[in-house]
Amino acid sequence: MAIITKLNDVLCVNISKIDDVLKTNVKYFDENTFCPTPTPTPTTAVGTPTPTPTRTLTPTPTNTPTLTRTLTPTPTRTLTPTPTNTPTLTRTLTPTPTSSTIKETLTPTPTPTPTPTTPCETDCCPIELVYSTVDCTDACDIIYIPVQHFITKCISDSCRLSNAIEIYVDNFSGKCEVLAPDGYYSDGLDCGYWDSTTLTFTNSGPC
Repeated sequence: MAIITKLNDVLCVNISKIDDVLKTNVKYFDENTFCPTPTPTPTTAVGTPTPTPTRTLTPTPTNTPTLTRTLTPTPTRTLTPTPTNTPTLTRTLTPTPTSSTIKETLTPTPTPTPTPTTPCETDCCPIELVYSTVDCTDACDIIYIPVQHFITKCISDSCRLSNAIEIYVDNFSGKCEVLAPDGYYSDGLDCGYWDSTTLTFTNSGPC
């Protein structure tokens, strides 16, 4: 327990009251000894001392300061601003120009009417031919020995492979009757491909 000798920097001798209570009636303040009365120290007398009267000082009353209550400021509520909606921009589409397609009217070309060919009168003549199943280069090779064949042709044409209409391997009674097999045929001058019905010189060529 502590001893209080001053209050608010005012010495005990200068305090007469605390909150209208005489100091002498206040023994404790906040559970501490408040301004105790000092015990006088006795003086050893030599002979017969003449007591010196002690002057008692009347303490000047000190005004006790009034404690001012400090108010805690109420926090000010900060309002959060409401966000403003940003308007959405609408994209304006520019229409694509439509191209006009001009259609050209084509006048059909008349197809010529084929002129019918009059078949010629044919005869059957013997001819020496080389036969190959490979190509005309092989049929034109001089190492092969020509074999007797027969061809049909127009009577007015010479007996050459280039004038042949059909190729045969035999004739009876002067008539071409047994067709030759498919393949390449050469008379040493010309070469063509026979498919049992037609003799073609395209892509075959001469020897």
